[in-house]
Amino acid sequence: MSDFGIEAGLVPSANAVAEFLALDDFDRDRDSARFDLVILAGNAIMATAASAFEYARATSTRLLITGGIGHSTALLAEAVAGHPRYRHVAVEGRPEAEILRDIAIKEHGLDDGQILVEPASTNCGENAAFSRRLLEELGMRPGAALMVQDPLMQRRTDASFRQAWSESSWRTDFVSWPTFVPRLEDADGEVRYAAGMPSPLWTGERFMALLLGEIPRLRDDENGYGPRGKGFIAHVDIPDAVEAHYHALAAYFGQGAPALSRRIAPR
Repeated sequence: MSDFGIEAGLVPSANAVAEFLALDDFDRDRDSARFDLVILAGNAIMATAASAFEYARATSTRLLITGGIGHSTALLAEAVAGHPRYRHVAVEGRPEAEILRDIAIKEHGLDDGQILVEPASTNCGENAAFSRRLLEELGMRPGAALMVQDPLMQRRTDASFRQAWSESSWRTDFVSWPTFVPRLEDADGEVRYAAGMPSPLWTGERFMALLLGEIPRLRDDENGYGPRGKGFIAHVDIPDAVEAHYHALAAYFGQGAPALSRRIAPR
């Protein structure tokens, strides 16, 4: 057992669900890919922001940062305050997008004119809708966008953008890039993050809460976020194997699974 709350035998199931959630379209075509825009959705995993900033700087691609003050903003503020390079950046009472813009400029060398900021959204759906509205107001019509998010929310963010932009007057091809795929390992019976993962990451409890919370939200049924449910996201196909791994995790937590998943906000 560990702070992840699971026994070592469930590590393969946790990894299978995490790999599914961390949708990665980018590594397949990295050498030939060209983008009009990089979109960074505000989150508290600083490795994702750093990768988005470095890619935008290296390729001189316009960067749109989306995120206001929501349920996860405190986690971002905590991550910034504890980061050796970023701790000088002001966080108190500020939207996620403005915090991340300061980091991009002060620590990663981006020019202020390269960055667009959407500071009002409070969840994945608003990230998508408000970003589209901002681009419409600016007369921008990106044909291809590289999208970066917390890896465990990457697939839902992709589905949120596809849904929110489905009726736009132009087509944007979204390419998801979680920047890394989270993995756990069994180290002599101790469950921990696998070697090579960036740091810091989610607490063990939050990691498991995301695994248990995201799959039900992705389902296209009366309780899910898909078109046949709440209508927040485009349809997502969940493979049977992923469902089986999810059910193994949920069964282990039993009656505690819904409570654990509700400890995170439905971003």
